[in-house]
Amino acid sequence: MDLKNYAVSEAKDALAVLKFDKVKMAHVGGKIESTRNGIIILLVPAVFNIIFGALSFPSGFSAIFSRYLIWPLLIPVFSFVGMVFGVSFVARKYFHGVGHDIEFFRVLSYASIVSWLSIPAGLLSILGIFDVFNLLSLINLIFIVFVFAVSYHMLLDYHKVHKDDAVKIIVIGVLGYFVIQWILGRILVGSVYRYF
Repeated sequence: MDLKNYAVSEAKDALAVLKFDKVKMAHVGGKIESTRNGIIILLVPAVFNIIFGALSFPSGFSAIFSRYLIWPLLIPVFSFVGMVFGVSFVARKYFHGVGHDIEFFRVLSYASIVSWLSIPAGLLSILGIFDVFNLLSLINLIFIVFVFAVSYHMLLDYHKVHKDDAVKIIVIGVLGYFVIQWILGRILVGSVYRYF
């Protein structure tokens, strides 16, 4: 299979995950190469938006090295990864979940394809049409909603936890996501870091 067909196939799998397709979720979770592909899905929009953001700064491409540009675009990615592994751990450790953390990560990283909506927004920022950070905040909110919806289904179908427990775990995950973001924001950016 050539690279283009492979990429299209993986994109279809990611969209199927967003539709809560149990068969595709199990397929993605069980494929070893889904770990690599999931990381790529997570990092591509961040990399593009760092480049687009740097090009839209008056100081030019050297702005890419500014902690006020690079970290605000990477912190949500790191927070996402921490949240995913944290949710899976909590499900296993405290709610008798039966799944594996890495397989849980694979599926949720595919669900993060929603964040690719930020790429056109970043491109428009180069043209000076609007402040990209406001739109990125909205896309980040959409991303969070989709990811937690997929998480809920994964907790039920993959970890086999009770519905009430899945809701509790999701609440813990939402809180964990923002706590991780707050900690990383304070450390890497400072008090000016904003979540949305």
